[in-house]
Amino acid sequence: MSPERKQSSNRVLAASLVVLFLALAPGCSVNRHVVSMQTQVHVLNNDLALRQRHMNSELEVMTQLVQHNAATLRAVTDRVERMRQEVTTRSEQERLAKLIRQLKHLRESAREMNATMAEMEARASELKDLQYAMIRSAVPNPQTDTDTATVERE
Repeated sequence: MSPERKQSSNRVLAASLVVLFLALAPGCSVNRHVVSMQTQVHVLNNDLALRQRHMNSELEVMTQLVQHNAATLRAVTDRVERMRQEVTTRSEQERLAKLIRQLKHLRESAREMNATMAEMEARASELKDLQYAMIRSAVPNPQTDTDTATVERE
C-alpha cells in the first residue's frame, strides 16, 4: 500500500473516531476532550507520514547500495574468472614450452645416437674388412701360390 493511501485511510479512521466520540459524548467537556484527541490523532498521522517517507527514502538508498554491491560483485567475479583463465592459459603454455624443450632434447639425443650408430657401423665394417684380410692372409691362395712359383722359375 502506498504511503498516501495509508495516510488517507488513517485520516478516515481518525475522522470516524472523532464522529464516534462526538456522537457518544454528552456535553461540552467531552467536546474539548474530542478536540484534544483529534489534535493528537492529527499529530500522530503527520508523524506516521513523516516516518513512512523517511523509511521509504532509506529503503531506496539501501536498494541502490544493494544494486551497486551486486554490480561490483559481478565485476569482481568476472575479473577473477579472467584471471583464472589467464593462469590456466599460462600454465598450458608453460607445459607446452616444457614439452617442446623435451622434444628438442629427444631429437638431439636421437641425432647423437644415430651418429654413434653410424660410427659403430663404420668400425664394424672396418673390423669385418680386417677380419677378412686376416683370414685371407692365413689361408694360402692356390692361384697366388702358382703365380709366385712361376715368377720364381723364370
